[in-house]
Amino acid sequence: MNLNKERIEQLAKEIETITANQMTFRTRMGFTVLTGPFIVMGSVLFATKGKVAVPNLDVWFVGSAILAVVSYLGLAWYGARLDRLMSKKCNEWRAAILDLCKDIEPANDRIMFPQERTLAAYWLAFALVLIAFLSIAYCLFRVLPG
Repeated sequence: MNLNKERIEQLAKEIETITANQMTFRTRMGFTVLTGPFIVMGSVLFATKGKVAVPNLDVWFVGSAILAVVSYLGLAWYGARLDRLMSKKCNEWRAAILDLCKDIEPANDRIMFPQERTLAAYWLAFALVLIAFLSIAYCLFRVLPG
């Protein structure tokens, strides 16, 4: 039973850590998403002293704007998937704690954190950020005067 107690404490600590990370992630994403575009727009207006050019709505400008929106929505999808993965894993650990309290050995896949496709997930996230940045930068350069 002493070994189970240590395993329960370890899983509880993992849940606490993941939950704290999840709240930090949500706070940072919320702040970035809600304030970021306004900071950029305010900076552009301040730098140009309120003089911006109305861009021609050609294929490049519209395509870049659509690409920025799609990549921004892709980042939201990515964040939601990451949030769901963390919540699902915490629930599995809670179930494993219940099993340990009943002296039932939990399944190994219930305790282990999945590591498959980690590199691909990071590549996707950074690609979406890069696409969003370049698309927004292109749109901003088009509205700057001269």
